[in-house]
Amino acid sequence: MDRAGIVGEDGPTHHGVFDIAIFRTLPDVVAMAPADENELQHMLATAFACGLPALLRYPRGRGYGVPMDPEPKPLPLGKGRLLSRGRDVNFLAIGNRVHPALQAAELLKASGIDAGVADMRFIKPLDGELIRELAAAGPLVTAEDGALAGGFGSAVLEFLNAEDIQARVLRLGIADAYIEQGKPEELYADIGISPERMAAAAAAWLGARAGGARA
Repeated sequence: MDRAGIVGEDGPTHHGVFDIAIFRTLPDVVAMAPADENELQHMLATAFACGLPALLRYPRGRGYGVPMDPEPKPLPLGKGRLLSRGRDVNFLAIGNRVHPALQAAELLKASGIDAGVADMRFIKPLDGELIRELAAAGPLVTAEDGALAGGFGSAVLEFLNAEDIQARVLRLGIADAYIEQGKPEELYADIGISPERMAAAAAAWLGARAGGARA
């Protein structure tokens, strides 16, 4: 899926924000979203090796400039990775919202809120073990560059409901509205999924006051 998510100045009709909701309803489909260019090469190898129809969504624009592994290797199917563990809240991020979630976590830590980040990697199949582990630790914030209706955050809620797991969940993504044309970073801020907006939303949701004091 080329141009997945916000595509900025390609025009308002070019945003690829509805694919997650559409394709995760199909049986036996693998849906992945890389956090960066290094993960992209491994997901491409995963798509060829998994033996199932595979959806690989990647955004328009530049990579993050991360170090590249010498060769692509298949990833464990349906397994995310925990980048940091938070005592107060944990982000479940997918695709190009992983690095912004890491920045948001740092902003929250600066205000006294200990936040962690999981790079979920797979929209389908979900890493239920990782979700279960972090839900037991405290509140969750899902972050995606796609429509909230039927999206990754909805998939997490469905999993928690099916497993009868009680958890507080804040979903961050694209609301039920069409997105105008604009510079991607400006659009991310307007939508509420820039690092600063994600940190502010999580802090307000957790009931934190300025300076890190708890309400």
